[in-house]
Amino acid sequence: MRAGLTLSGMSRLDQGFEQALELEPGETARWHAPATHREERAWVGGRIYVSDRRLFFCPGVLSRGRHETLRVVLSTITAVEVLGRDRGVLTGGLRRRVRVTTAGGERHDFSLPRFARRAREFEAALQAGRLPSG
Repeated sequence: MRAGLTLSGMSRLDQGFEQALELEPGETARWHAPATHREERAWVGGRIYVSDRRLFFCPGVLSRGRHETLRVVLSTITAVEVLGRDRGVLTGGLRRRVRVTTAGGERHDFSLPRFARRAREFEAALQAGRLPSG
């Protein structure tokens, strides 16, 4: 982990989250936002980060003892979908969310505050990281 990680818009609320990222040498964090991540039947609050190589979800202070940091290699992501609200209370359908699907069949749902803007930013950050550089 690189000391002193900073991104535009980081605040005191980010302190502690960046320690869980464990960035690899040369890896650069590019985007972040507060988010909730669906884990089984619960939504876990925290922060989402996108680097040039991976997607991270870092659980908030109250959830860190029960939930691990999620790390997804961007090259394994096969689909990114924006899902609107539906009536599926048990599936998290009352929230607008972004679903990330991997080649291994894992599905990760994220809900973001200021959804319309942040969902577009999130999709763009994921797409930029998945494109070959050069």
